Amino acid sequence: MKNRRLLIIDDDQGIWKAYQDVLVREQEDKHSPAVKIASLLRRNGSVEQDDFSIDFQLSFAAQGQDGYALLRESLRESSPFAVAFIDIRMPPGWDGMETAVRLRQLDPNLELVIVTAYGDRSPEEIVRALGSADKLLYLRKPFDPDELAQIALSLTEKWNLARQEELQRLEIQAVLTTTPAAIFTVNEQNIITSWNPAAERITGYLADEIVGKVCPFGSLSPEGGCQACLLYCSDKSIMDNREITIVDKKGVARTILMSGSVISDHEGRFVKAVESFWDITERKKSEEERLRLEEQNRQSQKMEALGTLAGGIAHDLNNILTPIMGYTHLCLMRGNLEPTTRENLQIIDKSALRAAELLSQILAFSRKQVLTLKPTNLNGIIHNFSKMLKRLIRENIDLTIDLENQLWTLDADSSRIEQILINLVVNARDAIPEHGNLLIQTRNETVAENTLYDMEHRPMNGDFVVLTVKDDGTGMDRATREKAFDPFFTTKESGRGTGIGLSTVYGIVRQHNGHILCDSTPGNGTSFHIYLPRVYAKQVEQQDQPPDPVKGGHETILVAEDSPDVRRAATSALRHFGYTTLEAANGAAALDLVSVSKNKKIDLLLTDVIMPGLGGKALAETLRLGNPLLPVVFMSGHTYDLNPHDLLKDNRTRFISKPFSPRDVANVVRELLDACNNDGGRDDEKDSGCISDDGAAGSPSDKGPGVRGGGEATGG
Repeated sequence: MKNRRLLIIDDDQGIWKAYQDVLVREQEDKHSPAVKIASLLRRNGSVEQDDFSIDFQLSFAAQGQDGYALLRESLRESSPFAVAFIDIRMPPGWDGMETAVRLRQLDPNLELVIVTAYGDRSPEEIVRALGSADKLLYLRKPFDPDELAQIALSLTEKWNLARQEELQRLEIQAVLTTTPAAIFTVNEQNIITSWNPAAERITGYLADEIVGKVCPFGSLSPEGGCQACLLYCSDKSIMDNREITIVDKKGVARTILMSGSVISDHEGRFVKAVESFWDITERKKSEEERLRLEEQNRQSQKMEALGTLAGGIAHDLNNILTPIMGYTHLCLMRGNLEPTTRENLQIIDKSALRAAELLSQILAFSRKQVLTLKPTNLNGIIHNFSKMLKRLIRENIDLTIDLENQLWTLDADSSRIEQILINLVVNARDAIPEHGNLLIQTRNETVAENTLYDMEHRPMNGDFVVLTVKDDGTGMDRATREKAFDPFFTTKESGRGTGIGLSTVYGIVRQHNGHILCDSTPGNGTSFHIYLPRVYAKQVEQQDQPPDPVKGGHETILVAEDSPDVRRAATSALRHFGYTTLEAANGAAALDLVSVSKNKKIDLLLTDVIMPGLGGKALAETLRLGNPLLPVVFMSGHTYDLNPHDLLKDNRTRFISKPFSPRDVANVVRELLDACNNDGGRDDEKDSGCISDDGAAGSPSDKGPGVRGGGEATGG
């Protein structure tokens, strides 16, 4: 907020009233002098409308001594005056001249206005008495209201601008003093005019040894000269990042990166050059590492950008697919369908599944999907999947599978490992134009520290299970290898590939904390090596287990979902399997529904994560204030803006990704309810997994959630 404090020193209290009438407004008066002046200043761009106020704060003193005391008190309270209006004659105390001198000594920043009658002292006398015309004006009595308002506005604005400039100067000085960049200035005679501490540290020369002397870079640098020399002799105003070598005061050679810019006068003539430089000696020694880090950062940014794009469309696409799959499955469960109708529904279901799988691949490289990690034997996955892999390749390709006998265990999501196999095999198949060979191999490998780096130049260390997929196809040159994992990059003909196959592999491997190496040269084929960390586990996931039949139930499920189609698809699926459902369009509606449903026990909450207002996570936390043991299933298709693993912090919580089928959601709900029913802690209280009729759970002293929003209930 700008300072508009004025100090009025005048022994005539009638004059006080005049100041007040002109400068202080009781209410908005469009015709008052201050308002008119402010309007003109704003119109001319002299002051900013949002920051400017015409409400001056006036303090009055009848004598110079009293005004001096007010000024001293304002400085002590860090609330200084911007302008002082001082009458020239104020008997019997100090006159205006003495008062002005004393005020100037007390506060050099104060703007002074000497108010004098025509017979009083001349402006020249006033300046001689004060010693300087800086921050000094005079105003003759009787003064015009518009003139007074203009002076008050202009001088307070000048005072505020001066404080702002002073602050900026201090900030610049602090930057020059503390910055690690060496900064110096050179005038038109090639004389150093400033030399900051960083320049002292890098060169070893103190400012006292440099300032006022000819620019030393002609002798310090074997190349001769600095940016100022180049700028002075050219028509350029800026020169960036010129790398030169200098010899410091101790005789040590240093590589510096120098930049410079020219300050010119209003006619474009060279006034001085401002130059900065950084010591990059150590950085030059590790240039290769720097380039690796830059490439790693570039790759990460590309994946992040595309992940953002994918996440932005995922929510809508998954919400569209969920009801399509849900209602299609429900229709297929009917036994009285005509053959043609059933066939049409199966085509719809197949297309929806293909769309869901494509979306899943697009999202894979964002590394935000939910993985079901279990101790897994990679050989078992390949063995069970080998028939599928053989169907993917052509008859002119010979497939060899070479598996390590005692392969280590890894922590993996089997379905994602299968996706890696499919994508790598398809990529190899398309790289073999005619007859060729394809090898799928597994092995154990221990990597010593700092001996092996992956394609992103990340160091690898420890025990790994290695999957190799090798072909003898066309191979790739370096430029193609560098882009191979870029999303939507493909060398295939239009219509033969989406360009997301290897990107999907990249995302899945990274989500498994793994690494990728790629060996390829034109005409010599390509080998992809996937390194997945070894884990030590006794029980390995059994492959190819048939799914358990879907079990229904009679519990009451609260479904919170802002998409009406998804909400109805979920509730229809649950009701099909015997459950009773309560529906809410958002978190607030769900809380209200719990409150008004006095005769309903809530056995489980099925909620979308991202909803308007109160989201799913906050809803679950609120309900669990009254019932800490409430089972919760989160659902979402917007995987990029959340980390599902953050939601799964206890064994009474599950997550299901959209799109899902009726069987999917029914299985998750049943599994969680059964797990909670078998929990020993649950047996202590009959209704510990439910919300009781009064909205509370557990002991009678527990309090239920608050009441907000609205909802609807449907019977199962």
